[in-house]
Amino acid sequence: MTHFKLFTPILMLAINSCSFYYKTSDIQNKLNASNENVRTNVDKLTQQINTYQSEYKSLQCNLQKEEFKEAARLFSEVNTSLNELSGYKKKVSDAYNDFVIYTKGKDKIQSGTPEWKKFKVTKKQFKTDLKSIESIGKTTVSKAENLNKHVTENVVPKIQKCVVAEYSKSFKTAVDILNAFQKKLPSQIKSYSNQVAGITKMFLATQPDKCKELTDEMAKLNDVSKELLLINKKVQSLQDEFNKSTKGVEFIYSCSSNWDVVINAESNLKLEQQHLNELNVKIQQIQGQMQNVINSLKQ
Repeated sequence: MTHFKLFTPILMLAINSCSFYYKTSDIQNKLNASNENVRTNVDKLTQQINTYQSEYKSLQCNLQKEEFKEAARLFSEVNTSLNELSGYKKKVSDAYNDFVIYTKGKDKIQSGTPEWKKFKVTKKQFKTDLKSIESIGKTTVSKAENLNKHVTENVVPKIQKCVVAEYSKSFKTAVDILNAFQKKLPSQIKSYSNQVAGITKMFLATQPDKCKELTDEMAKLNDVSKELLLINKKVQSLQDEFNKSTKGVEFIYSCSSNWDVVINAESNLKLEQQHLNELNVKIQQIQGQMQNVINSLKQ
């Protein structure tokens, strides 16, 4: 925070009239410099803290946990100081504007005039307000540093981040795998169906039990194809639901209530992936059993 220094006006002595005066332009320039210094520094500090606060609020952290409650409390303290600082900034600006008004058209401020008395009040107010701004500015910076320390050490390490666009890709990957599986399975089923039809025709009269076993396994394989279709529809439904819930959202953080969307999507997608793995094992078992029966018939 830049130190705010009160101007040192140049006091002039009018010898002929034995009165003192200040050149209005000199005083106005110095008052304006102080006013602009206050405005620039307070606005800069306010912008920095508001940006930080905006970034934190984008996390949408709820207040259920103590570390987030503490962050909210510290933000409140910083905002209180900022509001106080802004109040003094306005007082300095108003005092400067008042000076411009009561010295309008006057090239000097001479002792014994109404403007002289008003300027003494303005000078005192500037001195007091600049001192207050200096003190509150340091306090605000200190509070902001405490806030940043708390968020860095106690909040950030506990927050997970979901990049919605990246997470959506996991659904696309799952759908692509299912589509590839679905595309491959019919040809496998057709191959086994042709084999079963031919072998059943050859051995039905002599090995009816084994032929029935083949037919039953073939029926199981056809049922697997239906199960696979249901899994595919479920995953696509999960994808649509996730995209709808996160429309226009770039990130979701674990401290927000929206994190349930990520948790549910992840849980349900893993469940369907598990079903797919189990289905794949089931297909291999059916195919293995069918191949064993076929081999025994050919012996």
